[in-house]
Amino acid sequence: MLTRSIYYDGGFILRTLVLTAIAVLIFTAVNYAAWANNCDVNATKASFAVWPENTIPTAQTVTGRHPCGRDLTCIGGQTGVKASRRCHWL
Repeated sequence: MLTRSIYYDGGFILRTLVLTAIAVLIFTAVNYAAWANNCDVNATKASFAVWPENTIPTAQTVTGRHPCGRDLTCIGGQTGVKASRRCHWL
């Protein structure tokens, strides 16, 4: 007697894997977009969550990832002056 099992049907398994992969990609993209929107507009202000005050030497360029998931680059400014570093989002 020949029976056909859905567990060993190659087409069923392939469709399931493809649909699962698509669902994961969509979920990841939506989740990243929502997370990136939580970043502060001011990159200099947000940079203090990555590098505390007086940790970037004068004129040194550093690049890092903010806890919200976006990358930023900063150039160290005058020591002791909190607003002297220059930063921008990548």
